Amino acid sequence: MADAEFYLLGPYRLDARARILLHSGDPVPLGERAVSVLLLLVEQAGRLVRKDHLVNVAWNGMAVEESNLSVQIAALRRVLDVVPGGWNWIESWSGLGWSGPGRSGPRRSGPRRSGLRRAGRVARGNSRGFQ
Repeated sequence: MADAEFYLLGPYRLDARARILLHSGDPVPLGERAVSVLLLLVEQAGRLVRKDHLVNVAWNGMAVEESNLSVQIAALRRVLDVVPGGWNWIESWSGLGWSGPGRSGPRRSGPRRSGLRRAGRVARGNSRGFQ
């Protein structure tokens, strides 16, 4: 699934191999499913990720209520809100799904403001960073 070893999001480092989110080097208390959702959103770099795909990845194909996914998104937003505007790094697409930090999402009227800009490759050749 992950083609990078880690992703940088402001003061956060998302380690794709260890499946852990770090804030300034310290582990952030997030469950396995929340990390799976964040990793998929970051890997998709601003593109719409449909709800059914997020559920399939985070719950390994189990049938779950959509509200379970909303709980994980809310937990991620609370964690990311430590950074001014971090809550908005995950954008809701009503009835469709969510998009994470990145350049472009589905087109809609008005400018898209994610609070992040793509910084390109960081540290190692197979790592991505966002600032």
